[in-house]
Amino acid sequence: AYPSYSTQTFVPKLVPLVGDREWSIAHHPYPTNLKGRIDARDYPYATLGSVGVLSGWLMATYPDDPHAWEVQLTEVGFHNVPSNHDAVSQALCDSFRNVLGTPGITSYIYHSLHDHAEEQGLLLGLIDLDGNAKPAFDVWRSANDPEDPNCGFELDGHTMVRRAVHPDTGARWVSSRVLPAGYEPREGGWRLWWSEQPGTALLFECANSTVDATWLWNEADCDGGVPMGPVGWIE
Repeated sequence: AYPSYSTQTFVPKLVPLVGDREWSIAHHPYPTNLKGRIDARDYPYATLGSVGVLSGWLMATYPDDPHAWEVQLTEVGFHNVPSNHDAVSQALCDSFRNVLGTPGITSYIYHSLHDHAEEQGLLLGLIDLDGNAKPAFDVWRSANDPEDPNCGFELDGHTMVRRAVHPDTGARWVSSRVLPAGYEPREGGWRLWWSEQPGTALLFECANSTVDATWLWNEADCDGGVPMGPVGWIE
């Protein structure tokens, strides 16, 4: 009754019809269960956990069209009920890290500030029906506080690429976004520019076909791997 139609199917059919217009993508990266879950292995879905896959695919598919690389997140939210408050607060912070860790994403619009009594039972707001702020409201309000930035805002125009290893399989994951569940982070990392600077080159995260390991590459097409998104500009 409600068939899905993927971005990878829809966009290539639409683009030839728009002529020489410059276009970009507006995306709603809701989590698959609407709860506080952020995971980089949500691929092939482009959720807040795996949002880099959309930018990665666009750059790989339209390498000569910079206008196609811009992504605006025009609606997203979590089912923010008391049993889920802690998870949503953490997920919201992690989602900021993922967005700020993905060059090309230029906006993030949360739905919504207030709960709505007639939204199919969903309570997506940062403020409840009685006007009380939920814990996630403080995350939203204070993340880019100039006195104490956090959730990725402390990087101030940069991204941070980190490494992790799965303890059971030995699979390695390298990303500027939040590492997937089950992978143990390693010390250190690389601080890159979020935007292009003189003498810099853009690096990309790439995955194998099972999306359980990633590496860095200097071309958007990932040499046949799965494009997981840009991670920043390296000098």
